[in-house]
Amino acid sequence: MEGLIRNARRGDADMLVQLWLEMMDQHALWDARFRFGEGASREFQRRITGMIRSPRACVLVAEVQGRVVGFATGELTSRPETYPDGSYGFISELFVREEYRNRGIGTALVQQVLEWMRKRGVTVVELLAAERNADGRAFWEHLGFEAFLRLMRVDLAPGVRPDV
Repeated sequence: MEGLIRNARRGDADMLVQLWLEMMDQHALWDARFRFGEGASREFQRRITGMIRSPRACVLVAEVQGRVVGFATGELTSRPETYPDGSYGFISELFVREEYRNRGIGTALVQQVLEWMRKRGVTVVELLAAERNADGRAFWEHLGFEAFLRLMRVDLAPGVRPDV
């Protein structure tokens, strides 16, 4: 992999919001339900800033020639006692700008998030992959992730349906 993977800093928050917006715009092409309201970027900025500060979260950025081209986030999660034993981690975001894909950057980001989790005793890592993002699902499967549960939903608000 070319470039550098490093821990995000508070000063990276604005760039991470830009990357997140790119990711959401891309997802919205697959499914209109990924279109967020006006305050979403502000809320994501609060969330990512909190994650950067939190010892229970890992926020990594990928730099190529000093330019941030991707990021990944992971969190330690807890489950109710009714779940099987084990310590859970959740990968909540992964994005690499399109022109930097297929260079090993996404894989390097994920591997470092997984290593961060492993060092904290995590035994199971979960994530959500957009159903209509075939390339994304193939990426995760290549890294050993497999379907376990399927999130299903129905939109009850009038006029809210995916573009099909």
